Amino acid sequence: MNAIHTVKVVSTEDDEGNPLEPDVTFICHGDRASECHVYPNGVDEWDAESDDPPRVEHDECWASDWFENGAHLYEGADSDPTGDYGLPLITRTGSVEISYDGDRLVWNWIDPTGA
Repeated sequence: MNAIHTVKVVSTEDDEGNPLEPDVTFICHGDRASECHVYPNGVDEWDAESDDPPRVEHDECWASDWFENGAHLYEGADSDPTGDYGLPLITRTGSVEISYDGDRLVWNWIDPTGA
């Protein structure tokens, strides 16, 4: 599931060199048959009334709304706890791993070096 997700981060600064909120774009390259398009998808704990809830395919990846609503956190080795979304001042695009920690979506680059 994880290799089909990419994130593009564009960080900028204002005229005084202060970091601005980064532009973070999430892209899912999957389709309705992808695990991330089937709810509940088994990512950690899912609020379900039964132990075996029915699995339903959706057009949209479960992670899309989390990124659109700013409910995500970058957890890479270079994360910045003072920056928006934990992001250091970077501009980068790459494949990511995603998971749900019970409060929000957390993510990290699959290739931490960016190569």
